[in-house]
Amino acid sequence: MNELIMTLKSYIILSLQDLTNIKNTIHNRYTNLSSTERAQILSMAVHNLLDKHMAGVEEQYRENLKLEILANTLVKHIYSINRFDIFDSILKLELDEGTRISLAESWLSESVQIPVPRWALENYLMDEYQFSDLSSTENPYFSSAYTPTVLNFPKPIELNIHGTSKIRFTKGWRYRFSYDVINRFIARNFAIIALLLGACLFTTFLLSWFLKPSVTLPEINLTTHMDYREYSGISSVDKVYLLDLSSGVIEYVNVNKSNHKTLSMSFEKKMHPFGLTSQLKFFKYERFDYFSVKAYISTARNGLIGKNEHFNEVVYLSYLNDIDPLLLLAIIGQEQAFIPANNSQSEEIINNPYNVYHSWTEYNTTLRDSTQIAINTIKRRLSTAPVSVSPFVWLNNTYAEDTNWNNGVRLIYTNLLSIGRP
Repeated sequence: MNELIMTLKSYIILSLQDLTNIKNTIHNRYTNLSSTERAQILSMAVHNLLDKHMAGVEEQYRENLKLEILANTLVKHIYSINRFDIFDSILKLELDEGTRISLAESWLSESVQIPVPRWALENYLMDEYQFSDLSSTENPYFSSAYTPTVLNFPKPIELNIHGTSKIRFTKGWRYRFSYDVINRFIARNFAIIALLLGACLFTTFLLSWFLKPSVTLPEINLTTHMDYREYSGISSVDKVYLLDLSSGVIEYVNVNKSNHKTLSMSFEKKMHPFGLTSQLKFFKYERFDYFSVKAYISTARNGLIGKNEHFNEVVYLSYLNDIDPLLLLAIIGQEQAFIPANNSQSEEIINNPYNVYHSWTEYNTTLRDSTQIAINTIKRRLSTAPVSVSPFVWLNNTYAEDTNWNNGVRLIYTNLLSIGRP
C-alpha cells in the first residue's frame, strides 16, 4: 500500500501552474465579465477537469466527491490536486464504510487501473482512517465473497534487494522531497512551523543576550595639548573642529582591579587646510526643486521675484555663469525681502533687487543687467576668500556696510536649501 500511495501522490492532476494558466486564459478571454462571473467559469473548469478522473465513481456521488476534494485542497490554500486527494476524499465522504470501500476499489480499478488486494486496503483503512475491523464476521460490511480474493494476492514486499525495488524506493524518496509535497506540508502545518521558528528566534536572542561578552570602556587621559581650528561654514550649525592625532602613541598607565584601563594618548599640533582651494566651490550651479522654491517665494513671501519671467531670468543667468541661483535669491531676500508684490515701487525695485552700485534708486537698470553685475561681484570676491573665513563674512566686507548682512543671507540661503535641496 505504501508504494500505491506514493504513486497516487506523484500523479498531479492540477498544479499551481495549471491553475494560474487557466485563470489567465479566462481573464484574457472574458474581459467583459465581472470578477464573480470569471470565478464561476474557473470553478466550472476545475470541476470539468476533476470529472475526467472520476471513472469508477457512481454518478450520484460525484458532485459531493468533487466538493470534498476542493475543501481538502484549494479551500485550504493548497494549490495542487493529485490522485491521492481523490482517494483520500472518497474515504472521507459521509457514507458508510462499506460504500466508501466499494467506491475506492472501483475508482482504483477503473481510473488508476491498479488492482489492490482487499485485505491490504482494509488494513490500510483501519490503520490510517480508523475504520472498524472489516475482516470481522460481526462487521455488517464484511462479505465472505471477498475471501477468495484475499487468498489470491500475496502480501506486498515493501523493500527487497532486487534492482526494481531499489529504483522504486529511490523514486519514492525523490517524491517525498519534491516541491509540491513540501508546499503541501507547509500549508497544512503552517501554525506549528511558525511557532517553532518563533521559538528558535527567541531562544537565539536570549542566548546572544546572556552570552555576549562584556566590554569595559577605557578611561582616557590626554597627556598633551590638542589643537583645533574653527571654521564658519554655510549651515546654521557651522562650527567645524579639526583634531590632529600624532603617530598614534598609546600607553597603558593603569589597570585597576575592575579591569578598567587608563590610557595615555599623545597629540601634536598640525595645521591642515580645510580641503578647499576657493570658497567659490561652495556655490557652483546645482539642480534644485524649482517649483517648491518658486512657490515658497511667490506665496509664502508674496515676492515679485517669484513670478515666472523674473524667477526664470535669475535661474537662467545662474546656469550660464555656473553659480548657485539660491545664493542670488538669498541676497534678494536679504536686500529687498524678495520684493513684496504689494509694494508700490516693486516694478522699479525688480530692476536692481541686489542694490548693486549702492541702491536701486541710484542705479535703475534691468534685472538681467543687475543680476550679471551681482554674479561678477560675487565670483570675483569669493575667488580670493581664505578657507578659514566664512564665505558670507567675506562677501559682507565688499557687498554691504551692515556687519549683520552675512547672517541674514546665510539664514535665508540655509532655508532655501532646506526647500530646494532637502
